[in-house]
Amino acid sequence: MGRVQKRIPERNNQVLVVNDKADMGKSYYLPFTFIGPKTEDHSILFENPKSISLIVFTGGADVSPHLYDEPIGRHTYSNTDRDNEEIRIFNQAVKENIPMFGICRGLQFLTVMQNGKLVQHSEGHHQSHKIQTIDKFEFQVTSSHHQMVLPSNHDDIIAWSSPKLSKFYLNGLNQKITTELEVEVVKFNKIKAVGVQYHPEIMNQETYGFFYVEDLIRRYLPSAVS
Repeated sequence: MGRVQKRIPERNNQVLVVNDKADMGKSYYLPFTFIGPKTEDHSILFENPKSISLIVFTGGADVSPHLYDEPIGRHTYSNTDRDNEEIRIFNQAVKENIPMFGICRGLQFLTVMQNGKLVQHSEGHHQSHKIQTIDKFEFQVTSSHHQMVLPSNHDDIIAWSSPKLSKFYLNGLNQKITTELEVEVVKFNKIKAVGVQYHPEIMNQETYGFFYVEDLIRRYLPSAVS
């Protein structure tokens, strides 16, 4: 008689949180509890991808500028090992058509993976401030970052800082550049992904900035909750 194979469940709605170091003091998983249980085990993505409903890329070290063809600016501090690990996870997620969500560095990482670039240094985004959405709704968020995204033109800017907070924007040559908007939320159109620049996980859970994550997922990543 052959050995009975253990049946692996097709789907159990896990949220894979990548590098959840709680560098802002709280787990990045908090805004995603409505989807399902958290896992930090990357191997599940490769062994049982159907059990993953959403992958969350989190905050931390700057994305390596070589990934968007710029030199390293004097304010940029990267972690190449982390970049390589997350690229491997990203490629598997795309292969398996799994929705992804980025917070802070996570948004920046997704932007770079979709041929966008980053402002390597700015100021004024270590505070609470307002953002405005494409449907002209304004609300307060909490930020802590010095880099910003310059999305590819095939992706949609969903929200931006209102008003602008920084007096300058630097590239990898430490030269001042211009940007029309300080981008806060992006929908990526060639993959199943959305990202926010602010930190919903440290916001009061009764605020709209916290609940906005669920709104974005239900609107743009419905398969994550279906």
